[in-house]
Amino acid sequence: MQVYGISIRSSRLKAFVERVRPLDFTIVDGVNGEKLSYKSMEGDHVYKALPYYRLSRGTIGCYLSHRSVWEHVAKGNSDYALVLEDDADFKASYIPTVESIVKEIQDFDSRWNFIVMGQTTKLAIRGREAPRGFFVPSRSMGLHAYVLSKRGAEMLLSNALPIQEAVDVFVTAFPCNGKYATVKNICGTLNFGSDVEHIQ
Repeated sequence: MQVYGISIRSSRLKAFVERVRPLDFTIVDGVNGEKLSYKSMEGDHVYKALPYYRLSRGTIGCYLSHRSVWEHVAKGNSDYALVLEDDADFKASYIPTVESIVKEIQDFDSRWNFIVMGQTTKLAIRGREAPRGFFVPSRSMGLHAYVLSKRGAEMLLSNALPIQEAVDVFVTAFPCNGKYATVKNICGTLNFGSDVEHIQ
């Protein structure tokens, strides 16, 4: 299983590397929202503001960071990958649990797309079946740990632009089958402060 970490700040990256050692992983440089321009993004059809709401540049940078990982997963050789934000309190010893979760979902639904394992809020779609300990998510907040299949990455990429909502909402609310979330988070987050909130 390929593992990807997302980070835009060297101080947070260093701490992340220390936590996940000796796990073999790939760091994908995140997109710093401070360097984004609304005019350029709207002109390039990367972002489209809704009439009643405008996403912060930090939120857009976070979205684009995850989108970059989806491109890696779609082009990679692994059938699926674990994606971690740099504030995820994840350790290498958690990998067997991740593999066990993937196997359980694979046995339940061979065409699964993604499994969210770290969220801030958990909203479920009523009436959708999932194994015990899992649910089908709907417009949930937080996306610090998830497993994404190659098929799921291709699906998200095909609908990723223009950006109109935060990446956690886009992923969990995506209208598809094969999406699941764990009732219990596999890991929490560390309190580094949010670029989504701080970068306007």
